[in-house]
Amino acid sequence: MELSRVDGPDSLASVTGRERYTRYRDDSGVPAAIGEQLSARIGRVTVRLPRVVAEAAVKAWERDEVGGRATETHEQCTQRDRAAELAFVGLAISERGRREGEGAVVDLDVASAGAASWASQWSAVATGGRPPPSAAAKPGDSAHLEAVPTGNPRSRISASSKC
Repeated sequence: MELSRVDGPDSLASVTGRERYTRYRDDSGVPAAIGEQLSARIGRVTVRLPRVVAEAAVKAWERDEVGGRATETHEQCTQRDRAAELAFVGLAISERGRREGEGAVVDLDVASAGAASWASQWSAVATGGRPPPSAAAKPGDSAHLEAVPTGNPRSRISASSKC
């Protein structure tokens, strides 16, 4: 399958679908290398979460998910991956989180913070910039990231099978 002509130095004019996906596969390792550098330098980031968000994360961690995976659509797979990332945040809150005012403060592995940031970006696109109702904070709540190096990152189980 030939692609239409595109002007510019990286023209895809004669690149077949197979060649393009070979290039995508080759490129896909680069973000992993960037992530390794970030994890080595940052380790964990301190995150202040509204109470409702912290409680939802802990509930996700405490939930038992029994049974195997059925055939999933891409959207279902993405939702499951995000739910698994939420459970990892809940685990971190359970292990090392602390209440502070009307919220919680926890040191998250940079991978969990990155997954949450990624989900936030895509959620904003899908909702027109509005947070989902379950994550809506009350006035006065704060949710911000502050990069705080805290030593070596602990090893982390991947939440994702990638859809």
